[in-house]
Formats: sequence, C-alpha cells, structure tokens
Amino acid sequence: MASEPNNDPHRKTCLIPYVDPNTAPSDIQERLKVLPFRRNILLVLAHSQGLFPHISGLLGACFDGKQRKLSLFDWQVVVLRVAHSLDAKYVWDVNIPVAEAFGFPPEKAEAMGCSAQDVVEGKGPWSARERVILRLVDEQVKGTTNEPDTVKAALQHLDVDEVVEVLVMTGIYVMLAGVMRGLKIDDDEFIPDFQEKIRDDRPVADSTYNSSPRQLPHTLNLGPSTTQFSPSATTSPPRATSHPKTMATKTPSTTTRITHLLTHWPKDKVRPASVSIHNYLQSRLPQPQPQPQPSSPAAQTQTTTKTGLSAANLDALTALLNDKFARRYPLPPRLRHPASNPQHYENVIREFDEAPDRDWLGRLRKKVAGMLRLK
Repeated sequence: MASEPNNDPHRKTCLIPYVDPNTAPSDIQERLKVLPFRRNILLVLAHSQGLFPHISGLLGACFDGKQRKLSLFDWQVVVLRVAHSLDAKYVWDVNIPVAEAFGFPPEKAEAMGCSAQDVVEGKGPWSARERVILRLVDEQVKGTTNEPDTVKAALQHLDVDEVVEVLVMTGIYVMLAGVMRGLKIDDDEFIPDFQEKIRDDRPVADSTYNSSPRQLPHTLNLGPSTTQFSPSATTSPPRATSHPKTMATKTPSTTTRITHLLTHWPKDKVRPASVSIHNYLQSRLPQPQPQPQPSSPAAQTQTTTKTGLSAANLDALTALLNDKFARRYPLPPRLRHPASNPQHYENVIREFDEAPDRDWLGRLRKKVAGMLRLK
C-alpha cells in the first residue's frame, strides 16, 4: 500500500513512506482521489485506514460553511494561530494561501506572531471577537485548558456553540500539526496560479452528490479543491466526472514557474532595468535561436544559451513572492514602528514609490524641504 521510499520522488524528509493511492483499499482510494492534486498529509493520514475516513469527514465539516458555525475568518484565525504557535510550517503553508484568496486581511496574518500578552492587553489589529478566540486558542495550545475568566469573556462575543467549536478546531489542528512535525512531512508541490484557481473555479452542482459522510472529503481544507467557498457557506460539490483518476499530478515545468513569477512579481521603479528581477527572469526563459546560414561560421559551431533556474532558486523566489518569510517571521511592532518615528518605514516606502515619477520641480521642493527641516 505504501510507496517505496527509494522510488518516491516526493519523499525527501518524511520518516515513513506515503500511501500509494493506486494500491490503497478502495474506500481509501475514493477519499484520496477527490482532490485534483497531491497533498502529502492525506497520504500519511491514510495509513490509519480505520480512522482516516472519519478524520477526512471531520475536516470536511470544518471546511463546510453549512456545518461549521464559525465564520470563515474566525476559522482561519484558529488555524493560523495554531500553526504559528506550534511552528507547524506545513499547516501554515497550506492554509495561508486559502485565507488570502478569500480576503483574510494581510495585517492580521502578519500579526499572528504577536504574544499572548499583547492579545490580552488589546494590542494588534484584532476585533474583540477575534481577541477572545486567540485567547482560547493560546491557552489550549499552552496547557490544554482554559481559565474561567477567558471562557466568560469569550461568551460575551461568541455563543456557546462557537466557544465549543473553537476548542474542537484547535484540537484538530494541534493533532494535524503533531503528525506533520513528528513525521517530517514534505512540503507539497508548487501549484501555479493557486489563489486564482480557488477563487475563480466554480463547479456545477450535481444531484448525485449529497452531504453523507462519504461525500465530504471533497471539501478538505488541506489544499485548494475546485470548490469555491464563501465566509458563510460553501458552494455545491463538484461533479463526479471532474474527479481525477489518480492522486498524482504533473509537476509544473521550469518555464511555467518562471512565467508565473514574471507575471506576478511587483515592479521596482528604483532598481535599474538591467539588474531588475524581471530582466533576470526573462533571461532565464528559453529564447528562440535564429537558424544560421549553412555557409556562415556560426553554422560550424553550436552555442547554447543558459536558461532555466534550479528548483531551489524557484522555490526561494516563490516564497519571497508570497511573503512567506514576512508572515513566518513578522517584525515586532516596536521594530516596525520605532518610538522615535513610528511612520519612518512607511515614509521610506512611499518615497521609493514616488521618487522615480517626481518631476524636477517636485525634486526641488523635496530638496528645499529637507534643507529647512526643523530639528
């Protein structure tokens, strides 16, 4: 049932083999094939043949806005806080693109690293409702219990069902984080235009699907399915004919990944074009080579143009594009907004944005203003 460790290109760090969906029992295969791409966590959980169907159904219920009581954003606050608190990289990397695709505020994602004390003291971009959710999660992660005062405060903003759901979801994702970290599960493959796909792809409802437990796994949030969801509820399940025959997916080509980076990389108005990221990436794409004339010297000597990038370089650029490290290691507020000049870095960023388009009169005004600045 498990793939051979030496023959599995997807397994580099995982301490156990992944389940092979082509040789797994039929009921396991059915649940593994509902996503149109590979998710390593599912291929590990599937080793527990008796529990996996129930775990996948439970996760599907978390993902389904018709069964989940908490709003989509409240749910993501729970998931991302657990991931950050336990340093569960896989949980974070899988869920943050989903949250961002549906409008989860980036300043809140960046603030996930704030301390429990900051939450209690009212610091950070949190609403009162989100603040009590964070307090419930923090206490559970720290000691698997909650203070009576915390529960009392939570009940001022959440109803009883929602308080219980926060605690249950916290337990679910703590469990997943333990499996992922304990077994060193490999990062999933890069999926081009990931957020665009989960925002734009809307499947057609099919009456052959229902909400029975055997139909729930298509809504797993362990990766983006083709099911689009809203903060209040998910859309109808996809047609059975849209399900792939196997779990395996084709790794995107180097050219596809470079093109994706070129399309989405932000423009840098200050950096000279000759040394810009866009220019560098463009140079790594295959270039059409003119055919030399048979009589020319070039016809006698073949030259090759170095193109492409290593997988490690592409992974690093993709991580930078997605602000992965900024989210994983957010700057402390005291460093981001120094007490001596809280708006210093905002002013620097604005200057970088405005300076290239400023005319000579604007530059003169800035120069004079700098000379006359009061100390």
